[in-house]
Amino acid sequence: MKYLLLTCLFFAAFAFGLSAQNLEAWFDYKLFNIPGDGPYVETHLDFKGHSLRYHALSDSTHQAKVQLTIIVKQGETIADFRKLDLAGPEIPSSMTADFLDVQRFLLPKGAYIIELEILDLNSKESLPLAFSQPVFIHTPASECFVSDIMLVQAYAKSDTITELTKSGYDLMPFVDQFFPGEFNDLVFYAEIYGTDEYFGMDSLFALVAYIEDAKGRITGNQQVIKRSLSAPVVPILQTFNLSEVPTGSYDVVVEVRDRSNNTIASQRLGIKRNKIDARAVLAGEAIDVSQTFVARFETRDSIMPHIESLQPIAGSLERKTMHSTVLPGDLTVQQQFFFRFWYIRNPDDPEKAWNDYYVEVLKADAEFGTRLKEGWESDRGRVYLQYGPPNTRILRYHPEGVWPYEIWHYYHIANTNDKRFLFYDPTGLTEDFTLLHSDLNTEPQNYSWQQVMRGGRGPIYNPMDNLNQNQNKSFDGQELEDLFYNPR
Repeated sequence: MKYLLLTCLFFAAFAFGLSAQNLEAWFDYKLFNIPGDGPYVETHLDFKGHSLRYHALSDSTHQAKVQLTIIVKQGETIADFRKLDLAGPEIPSSMTADFLDVQRFLLPKGAYIIELEILDLNSKESLPLAFSQPVFIHTPASECFVSDIMLVQAYAKSDTITELTKSGYDLMPFVDQFFPGEFNDLVFYAEIYGTDEYFGMDSLFALVAYIEDAKGRITGNQQVIKRSLSAPVVPILQTFNLSEVPTGSYDVVVEVRDRSNNTIASQRLGIKRNKIDARAVLAGEAIDVSQTFVARFETRDSIMPHIESLQPIAGSLERKTMHSTVLPGDLTVQQQFFFRFWYIRNPDDPEKAWNDYYVEVLKADAEFGTRLKEGWESDRGRVYLQYGPPNTRILRYHPEGVWPYEIWHYYHIANTNDKRFLFYDPTGLTEDFTLLHSDLNTEPQNYSWQQVMRGGRGPIYNPMDNLNQNQNKSFDGQELEDLFYNPR
């Protein structure tokens, strides 16, 4: 299943920061089955307490409240609909607390869309958080199959049945996939269906669970093999100790095997382990990155282009270190720098931070690369990677009276608003554009940009020409200035 961090800001931007306008939640869903009734979808929402407003209950306690709307659609048909007011725990006024919601939807096989809307009921100015997730409920390949694997943060035996109850236990979902160093236990729950049909009622089969690394190797002693009796539903609630599991990406795997050790059915769930010492990373000390994503770069030639592509978003000290120490250094130095660069930006998942950036590097290269430059080396590519795509982009590659140009306009950029970038190509070949002027104060500024743009491209525009009714002259410099000051 896919874990998603949902956020909502006033400007409908995705962000992780704290704000009075911010609402944040983790979302996940799992597919289970009820023999005789069919499959059901279980949704998990973890509302992050630090992002919510609180209503005072007394002088010393307060409480968060949200309104949750869930619509399950199949095509244009509404298959299910729920609107709920949910209250967090009553807690001391000096604290915040996350809280969970679990819902179950019994649905036939098919394709669905789950639409969510979350509103902070204690914040009048709060905007609703809206999100949709496709869900496909398919037919199992055989009568014996395994449910999704659900991570569990806490469990207890239960004599009553609630939305948290499965197989006699109340299970609190762990709506995440990251296990930092202080998390030494991984608990998961899954269900195996149809072993009675496949093996025969009360027959023995092997239930195997293990943690597998990215190379398909079972990690340490993280494996259990249980002899189980077949039944319509066979639950598994298992704990693995992660204290000796190094940083890296792993799969939790559940398998059903027959007497000949053949795998009859299986299920897996990706997780990430982060055991890196944050203090050592931030202090610039040597760290073991052999089990991290940077280990895939096995030669200097394979990693150097990726390090160089960091320059548009690197700080001045990082760029200095890059050129003085890292690029001339050996593979270990380069791997450690690359990992540290992304760990600082996303300690929970540095690999995801890199992958997201690399996607943008490829876009910049496709759009702005030339025969002589990578996209990130160009001025347009650097601005794109540093600030993101502009809100408006004006292209004039064959203007009259001025050099070819582009004007980029950002509504919000670098903690300020309404800023422009003027790129031009004095070669006239329209392959590479140089940043001539920007009104963002940290960028190059050339207050003679109008004169530069008209240089060598025909007569300089003279306002007196407008007084001569017998002349029918139109220089694009007028449009250029209008578009720069009034982008659209």
